[in-house]
Amino acid sequence: MEIRKESEKRSNVTERLSRVSEIDMVRGVTISLVVLGHTALLPVYDNFFSAFRLPLFFLVSGFLINTERYLHSYKQFILGRVWRLLVPYFSVCIPSWVLWYIRYRDAADSFTFYQSLMGILNGNGEWLIINGPIWFLPCLFCADVIYMGVVKLLHKLSWSSNLNKLIAFSVLGLSGTLIGRYVYLPWSLDVSFAAILFMFIGQMLKQKGIFRSFQIPWWLILSAAIIFLSDVIWNSPIDMCSRSYNNPILFFLGGLSGSILMLKLISIVKGLSFLSNRLYGLEKGLSLFLRCIRLPFSLWIT
Repeated sequence: MEIRKESEKRSNVTERLSRVSEIDMVRGVTISLVVLGHTALLPVYDNFFSAFRLPLFFLVSGFLINTERYLHSYKQFILGRVWRLLVPYFSVCIPSWVLWYIRYRDAADSFTFYQSLMGILNGNGEWLIINGPIWFLPCLFCADVIYMGVVKLLHKLSWSSNLNKLIAFSVLGLSGTLIGRYVYLPWSLDVSFAAILFMFIGQMLKQKGIFRSFQIPWWLILSAAIIFLSDVIWNSPIDMCSRSYNNPILFFLGGLSGSILMLKLISIVKGLSFLSNRLYGLEKGLSLFLRCIRLPFSLWIT
């Protein structure tokens, strides 16, 4: 009996480790695509990747949220997100602003300094004169808090079926794309509304075990390929930071279909050990660190 329990325990540990490795692969690809988006890509390649790189990022973020754990501890969830997302954001922005001020205090006027400081508080990519690429930290914070808040509210109202969640997140997602046409809300709050639909889909894929098995039906792959190519041809480029969604329906369909295709590609890479081992080691912190230290160093060497 004890031998059987020990065997089951080892099996569960092995399964969890396998799942962590697979998620690390998806996260590694996602991080690489986001970082790649801040390089000088040719338009044809940028149009291709822009259709799904941030949707895939938010889809993975939704997968990683443990809704069962935080359903009755929402305050703990918010505090955890503050520590994981807002503390790094301000820890990078404020020292960078100080370095920037010291470097350019004789060249810039007072308005520029005021604008750059207010940009940190506003948190939008368009406002962030310094460290623009980390606009997604307050955006992800808002998306996480809103997503978990809606899940908690629907559970409280006994409307927690997947259909009700799909309707709620679809309405909020479309609202986010429409709001972004007229106003850029602080901390990219409107982008967060658009993103939570992808987060919900990530949770659905988690329930179906897609990230663990990567068993995606061929008909879904074919449909995703057709939809994604159509989106790239008729609805690109996409830029969530600047609220460039073009057709909102095509934006959501293109982001989802591109993410599905990328998951299928990762399932192929998974079988190639010399490639999969390279993806296992990619972590968020490393890419964020590289993006954040580029500005402080460049201030002193230019």
